[in-house]
Amino acid sequence: MKTKAFAAMAAVMTSFSLAGCVQEPEAETAPSPDEAVITVDFSAVSEPVYRVDLEYFLKGDLMGGMACCHADETPMTGKSRFALTPAEFPENSSREDFTFYLVFSGDADGIKEQFSEAKLIAHSNESSAFTLEYGKTYAYSVSGSYENGFTLMPAATIIP
Repeated sequence: MKTKAFAAMAAVMTSFSLAGCVQEPEAETAPSPDEAVITVDFSAVSEPVYRVDLEYFLKGDLMGGMACCHADETPMTGKSRFALTPAEFPENSSREDFTFYLVFSGDADGIKEQFSEAKLIAHSNESSAFTLEYGKTYAYSVSGSYENGFTLMPAATIIP
């Protein structure tokens, strides 16, 4: 039952956007003034991740989602970059109480097998919510496995 729920969510996530994520080059690209970037570093995962789905929220309300995978069905390596622009949010929204979560797929098809939601370690004050600001990059590293779960740790906030 849980696998079917994740499969349905993966299908919905694909309908949101596959265009919002790219593999980050060796030298990180600074965000433009009208985008906020979330980077996810996969170098500490112990099992292959073939697809990552990101859903993002403002004040607990789902705003949208993005998915990232390689066209050649190879595992994610290095860093992936999700870019959020004003088009992803309601007009004149403050982007306060921004939260997100990631779901990883251990199957190249993205829906058949192992899924695991990453647990976000709090930014501050025991809350994972923060104010998303354009022109900044929010960097995270992922560790863990499908069996034991993944942990998503803030690596840094980069202000160009």
